[in-house]
Amino acid sequence: MITNETPADFLERPQVDSVLEAALRCPIVTVVAGAGFGKSFQVKTYLSKKNYTVIWTALSSHDNDPDLFWADFRAALIEGSGKPPLFTGRRFPASDAAIDQYVRTAFRQLRRRRYVLVFDNVHLLADERVLHFGERALRYASLRLSVILISRRDSENLSQNEGHGLNLVSFESRGLLGHVDQEDLYFSRRECADYFERLAIPLTPSEADAVYGDTEGWIFGMRLAATYKQSAPGAVYVSGVIRHHVFSFIDSLFKNLPPEISRFFIKLSLFDQHPKDLVRKLAGPALFQQFEHHRIFIHTSFYENHYRIHHLFLEYLRGLQNDLSGEERREVWRICADHAYSQGDLLIAINYLETAGDYDRIIDLFIDNFSRILGGASAGHMFEVLDRMPHAAYQSNPHAMLMRIWLLVYLNRLDEARKGLETEIARVLKRPAGTKADYITLAGAYLVLGAIVWMRSIYTAEYNYSEYIEKFYRYAKLGGYTLPAAATLFNVGAYVCRAASSVRGECERYIESFSKIIPPIAEILGGCLAGLDDLGRGEIMLYRGNLDKAEEHLLLAQITAKKNRQFNIENRAIVYLVRLYISRGDWQEINKLRGRLREHLYEKDYLNRREFFDMAAGWFYARLGMEDRVADWLKNDLEESGQGSHLLKPETLINARCHYNRGDYKKTIAVLAGLENPPVMGKIEILLLKALACFKMGDKSGAAGALAGAWKAAQPNGFLFPFTELGKDMKSLAEAFHKQGADAPIPAEDLERIRLSASAYEKRLALVAEHFQKPQIQNSSRQVTRSETAILRLFSQGYTVEEVSDESGLSENTLKSMIKRIYEKLGAANRADAIRIATYLDLISGED
Repeated sequence: MITNETPADFLERPQVDSVLEAALRCPIVTVVAGAGFGKSFQVKTYLSKKNYTVIWTALSSHDNDPDLFWADFRAALIEGSGKPPLFTGRRFPASDAAIDQYVRTAFRQLRRRRYVLVFDNVHLLADERVLHFGERALRYASLRLSVILISRRDSENLSQNEGHGLNLVSFESRGLLGHVDQEDLYFSRRECADYFERLAIPLTPSEADAVYGDTEGWIFGMRLAATYKQSAPGAVYVSGVIRHHVFSFIDSLFKNLPPEISRFFIKLSLFDQHPKDLVRKLAGPALFQQFEHHRIFIHTSFYENHYRIHHLFLEYLRGLQNDLSGEERREVWRICADHAYSQGDLLIAINYLETAGDYDRIIDLFIDNFSRILGGASAGHMFEVLDRMPHAAYQSNPHAMLMRIWLLVYLNRLDEARKGLETEIARVLKRPAGTKADYITLAGAYLVLGAIVWMRSIYTAEYNYSEYIEKFYRYAKLGGYTLPAAATLFNVGAYVCRAASSVRGECERYIESFSKIIPPIAEILGGCLAGLDDLGRGEIMLYRGNLDKAEEHLLLAQITAKKNRQFNIENRAIVYLVRLYISRGDWQEINKLRGRLREHLYEKDYLNRREFFDMAAGWFYARLGMEDRVADWLKNDLEESGQGSHLLKPETLINARCHYNRGDYKKTIAVLAGLENPPVMGKIEILLLKALACFKMGDKSGAAGALAGAWKAAQPNGFLFPFTELGKDMKSLAEAFHKQGADAPIPAEDLERIRLSASAYEKRLALVAEHFQKPQIQNSSRQVTRSETAILRLFSQGYTVEEVSDESGLSENTLKSMIKRIYEKLGAANRADAIRIATYLDLISGED
């Protein structure tokens, strides 16, 4: 967001504007000059005259942490575009596929206007991951989306920093790179005279020669000379006052400031970014007024209500930080942390608190944001912070060790976590008398220990974790601990039942075992896991083909999960219900469920809701053979969601199915081969899809082996549904092997059962597919206006009515009237239906 503030020494420089104009004929522009040449200010003033949307990312050294860089980049998108980021990723993209996914998704939305993305202070970047992101993202620059890189380093290998840098050679060789260099930014002798005339500072001809000789058109030097003349009225400027004495000159100006102001300036050097509301809070009303009056080398920056301190002045101030007491510095960092947290910047808040050594507050933030940390991008960063925490801080805070262990579990370092838990439990139990803090510590330790044993039960078939959960419940009650709000972080994964054994009854045993732990956990943790037991029972019934019983459990799971805001559990219940209703050909019920999934996009407490929406919709469209509607990140070079790293993930199965639908059978098998140690239900589905892929490639031996393996895993529990659900392809496979008679991989009567059930399923699938591929559209759909299309597009991106109102400038009442007209034109029953129909008609997929 460009501010219109014009400083007193502003001077129009049309020749520099011309250089920038010419450079921006290329999609990527480097603006490279040393400190004090006004690079950022000149770019800002040029862009402020244009009808561009500017997204300005002011980089600092902390952006060498990829998570913090990602937070700053997302914040810049919000600041510049005036709306939430249009991509789902909340974590720094760890692979090329993820970079492409996030950047392509974000920038695809930036086509209707001319956008300019500015990265300021690129020379401060040294982290290879951040630099690689930059190089990869630059591929998406275009004449509609220009990128400006501002740096103090040579643009041939921009931002060289101890051997690291953005390599722009390939862009240069293809003519995609424009340049603005230091020579372009020097003031001419005429401009130097105009500059002092604008400030009403008279110069004699000899003084003008001396100033230009010292500065050679260097704007920072000219400002110093002007400040010298203003601070010492009547003083004659002589050659050499500035040259080689910049810091001495800054020092002389600084020492003339009131003591309270100079001390406040030093405090400002303790942090990197300076929003006006933070500076005001740090100063207090009276001191803030003095600061505004006396600020030197500080101006309003490129975000509204932000200050920018000149690099050389900041360097000078940092040399004086030892003049502040330790407590003064810690207080500044705490205030910065509170401000960052109030703005939603959890990672930055934690960084400030770590700098202040306030580990108790860090643990408090962890507890308050438990779901957000474990469900989002912050887990790895938080673990590194706790890993650096001194031993004394662990001793003084009973929660610290448990928080570290929770992170170990999330990061799938289970052996480390279990060892740490056992040590912590033994340490607390040795104490003669338990305190409330001890009880809470023990409750947390037993909860995590139970979770670890539960996760390992897929391989061990040991279900004694309920004993640990009983202890968790008892100690939580003794400590008076309950979580007032629902913990919505639990991720179901691809399957609820993760029993590895195909022995009959093992799946029920698995489900019944964890059903015992749900009531105590839900009571203490605000409803966490509610509905998971019925979801598991519904899953088993569905795989057995007992649709009525499956529907009963799945509907109950959905209701219970919705009531307790267990969104991931509800999401999976809906996926299973959709599968069930496809097998009945009931597209009306499917429509209702898809509407509920769309409602999830407006649940702000539902972490990573867009990823889970994409996965639920992706399974549906992949099954119907409508890959064009599957999210790119799912159907192409898969980037996993990162949700529940110890689980078999639904996105992998969706990705394999998309490759299969496109006829890329080798890729299908390669994707499936990466799934290790799946539970019995996953094993069945993986082997079946592999059997079909082998069969399509003419590898009958491979197909027979995979089919036999799937049947062996499925038969003890009567899991026929995965075979049925593969429709006509499974029918063809069963018919082919049935002709082999005694040489068939499974008994002939079983092949016949599979053939008949798959054939019947295919007919019902065709009914559903016909409805969603050819929706009944009223002819009046062609009358949908451009403004109505824009509203539909925003709703399809998950915007609320309030957010669409803000974005469009329409009142909510006017907007609701327009929505009603849209429904009438499209023949839609509700918003989800309108989006579906508009998507089918390509009303919201292209540009306005």
